[in-house]
Amino acid sequence: MRNNNQHELIEAKNQAELVLNLIDQALGKLNTAKNWGIYDIFSGGIFSSMMKRGKLRDVNDLLDDIDHELYKLNGELDDIEEWSIDGFSVNTASEFLDVWLDNIFTDISVQNDIQKVHQQLEELATQIDDLANRLLYELNKK
Repeated sequence: MRNNNQHELIEAKNQAELVLNLIDQALGKLNTAKNWGIYDIFSGGIFSSMMKRGKLRDVNDLLDDIDHELYKLNGELDDIEEWSIDGFSVNTASEFLDVWLDNIFTDISVQNDIQKVHQQLEELATQIDDLANRLLYELNKK
């Protein structure tokens, strides 16, 4: 790392922790959506599809927040070193089909999308956690 003052390191670490908190919230909502999705596949109908999609809308809102906070984190990191982190979005194009043409094929497709986003968020959380630990290490050296 270049010459960094403690203030820049603290700002970046705080921003990384904020992103981790948002990721944890999104993972919780995804788990709920996944549970509704499993119910929807095996015995659900329009109600379970709507509940699942409601949770996925909540996840999308959180993903927008994560993307915004990642942008801020990248700004903080620019003050410290060359490092960037990418954002995410969930594909909601199949919502109409999932709710109104409720069938096992769209239910399984949505379930697969949920799993992909869950995995991406877990990978992002690992990356952000590693970054926060590096920032803490730098702070403790000063």
